[in-house]
Parts: sequence; C-alpha cells; structure tokens
Amino acid sequence: MLSQQFWLVWKLGGRAPRHLHLDEGAAQQEAMRLALAHPNKTFIVLRAIEAMRADEHGALCAISESGELALV
Repeated sequence: MLSQQFWLVWKLGGRAPRHLHLDEGAAQQEAMRLALAHPNKTFIVLRAIEAMRADEHGALCAISESGELALV
C-alpha cells in the first residue's frame, strides 16, 4: 500500500511538484492560491493512486492505493 495518501499541485506545463499535501482540501486551497497569484495559468490537483518499485534485479512491482502488489 502507498504508505500514506497524498496529493500534489502541478502547474500545467511546469516543473515537477515538490510539495506533498496530506489532505485533498489543502491541495485544493493551494491550487486556488496559485491560480490567483498566476492569472491564466492552470493548476491541477493530483492524487497518488499507484507506485512502482524495482528491485536490484530489475523486477518491477506495482503498489496500488488499496495495497495490492502486482509484479509487472
């Protein structure tokens, strides 16, 4: 399972987000704040739903938000 649910705010066409928001409302508030500070720019709230991890042998494992592990 993803160790903790989190959200990111990303500016469309911008750099990778660096701050994790631990609740959806905080991410939405940040997206609104950024949109007001940067007119005509689009900010998207993203929710993490899956993670990928590879071991030292190159075997991939997908970890879904429900905690399911699946070899890829």
